[in-house]
Amino acid sequence: MSIPSFDEIKSLMEILKGDNEERSLIKVSYVILGVILYVALAILFTRHELYLLTPFNLLLETGIIPVEIAKNISIVLVLLYIYFAYLLLYLIWKSKHNFPFLRNGYKWNLNKGLSDWDFQGNIIVDQEEKTIHIVQSELGCIVRNRNWKNFTLTFEFKIPAPPLLSPQDTEGNKQLRRGFGIIYRAKQLGEYYMIKIDENGCLPHVRNLYWENNGPIWKPKIDKSDLNKWISITLVMIENTLTIEIKSAKFSFMLPTHSNVHHDTNYPYGDGSESRPFVPILFRNSGSVGFRSAPFEEVFIRNFRIEEESLSQFCKRKLEAMRKFLNNNNP
Repeated sequence: MSIPSFDEIKSLMEILKGDNEERSLIKVSYVILGVILYVALAILFTRHELYLLTPFNLLLETGIIPVEIAKNISIVLVLLYIYFAYLLLYLIWKSKHNFPFLRNGYKWNLNKGLSDWDFQGNIIVDQEEKTIHIVQSELGCIVRNRNWKNFTLTFEFKIPAPPLLSPQDTEGNKQLRRGFGIIYRAKQLGEYYMIKIDENGCLPHVRNLYWENNGPIWKPKIDKSDLNKWISITLVMIENTLTIEIKSAKFSFMLPTHSNVHHDTNYPYGDGSESRPFVPILFRNSGSVGFRSAPFEEVFIRNFRIEEESLSQFCKRKLEAMRKFLNNNNP
């Protein structure tokens, strides 16, 4: 486990900014915990006279500070040490995992551009349109250092016609066939789930060593009338079920646990002596989000926003599930 970089710490501190119900609750709990720790340390210091040990006895040796004040200063120093040790461990842990219920949301900011994104290929921040213009990104682009589990993603997209890359396609027929991809549960660039939006509808994909196409499973037609128009879309991820709303239609599907890879791929199972074409998806439970465009795919994105499930929403969902379970099992 490595200590996070300055950029990672800066990103994590930005996550903790702002006010909401969950953060206020956490702040209050920190105050209560601090008081409890202070009382516990006060009893410990007094009963065992820990303030006489080095380095706390240095306060008494000055002869300037009274014993009682020296005791309290010693306790405060220990509290500060515990706090900063906890903060360092939290930042190290947070760089690898996601702390639940902190409302670890995200809203794309035009002024920040792509400074907090990882991406490959040709992605442009359009200052006039106030959009992310994805021209070609084989591996995709994802929000950096984020690890969402349950969340709601909303944004608007526009497929241009004629496209900038293929001006000969004046009617946009090729763009309708090409579409674009929405990335979610991304471990990193090249390892993620993706759903492609094009004239065939919504096509779920998995990139796990190799690409696997699991679609189409639903067809809200993206036709010529949708070209050069802003279309709203909402993705809601709860546990391992994704719900998509687009063009006044809605559908859900579960994320697969395994993916099919090339039959010549040697993937070790057990003692490594056996090879199979199916491998587990190790990034199924959480990850970042973003977009992908294969060669000649082109799309504009705006109003990109993610809201993570809050503690109150989580409790409400669990209580509703319990109520349904009890109703279904009562005679």
